[in-house]
Amino acid sequence: MPCNQPRRKNLKKTILFAGTACTGLWPTFGQVNKVLRSLARLPTIKSIAQLLNLRLSPGSLETEEGLYRLVSLLKGFRSLKLWHVQFNTVSTQALLDAQQHPEKYRDLVVRVAGYSALFVTLDRATQDDIIRRTSCDLN
Repeated sequence: MPCNQPRRKNLKKTILFAGTACTGLWPTFGQVNKVLRSLARLPTIKSIAQLLNLRLSPGSLETEEGLYRLVSLLKGFRSLKLWHVQFNTVSTQALLDAQQHPEKYRDLVVRVAGYSALFVTLDRATQDDIIRRTSCDLN
């Protein structure tokens, strides 16, 4: 999905498995809803699929309000007739530590693009792509 941010050298290295908001584009619940509405407008045939990757901050699901907002987000996703959304709820710090100390994170499972994988078994480019996904706080 395009974003209104300045071009960076590392954009050429980004792996586009699916729809993902640009880094820093939507840190709040209301902005995630805007991403959903934008994704719903894409022509499905041209975009191959409507898979959306969302990385939620781990603290987002610790409160009743956060859980309520997740349910609301999923209901909105369904009402927009979108096909596929997947979540990772791992902090950036944990993912970076897993790269540095894979032996401590052998059981860390992440969503990649329509499938789950052990984070430490993924190649570095895919790990970096997952880390670059903006972490959204639902609270």
